[in-house]
Amino acid sequence: MKRILLTLSLLFTLSITAQDGYNLTDEAYQAINNKVNKLDSINARNYADIIANSSLISYEHYKTKTRPKSNSASYYYIQSELTTEERQEQLSNGCSKCVTVNFSLYGDSYSFQEVYGSFEYLFDIWKSQFLDSSTADNIESFKYRTVQNKAIGVDVRMSNANGNWNIYNWSN
Repeated sequence: MKRILLTLSLLFTLSITAQDGYNLTDEAYQAINNKVNKLDSINARNYADIIANSSLISYEHYKTKTRPKSNSASYYYIQSELTTEERQEQLSNGCSKCVTVNFSLYGDSYSFQEVYGSFEYLFDIWKSQFLDSSTADNIESFKYRTVQNKAIGVDVRMSNANGNWNIYNWSN
């Protein structure tokens, strides 16, 4: 009976800590949690800069919008190599060469909420910020698009809804 209880408790512990396809160490989960949750405004902006520039395309920050009523903040970026004319056209006609990184506000604390874009762009972010061992082949599986550890409180996912990709923070 003791062996059965020991086996069951071991399986339960493993199910709590290893909920994605990568089986990261607790330290790696905690590092990801620290990147995305409970940031001050300066670290939120710095992390937004890192996310925006985690792909091969270079972006520059052009606007920040804080919305206290909806407890959110957004950092807006536009591709750096655009000419002044192209930049004005993009900003006035809907910016297809822009990136928006969204955060939720909890008092003075910021938590990364989401970034959306093409698969190619987000895959570079996912690989550099969350799971550097991910590949274009294994990311097809849902379990390889989730960084989740309930004990630590981290839950970040890369998802696709009808061709619209995003990286979303579902953490507490």
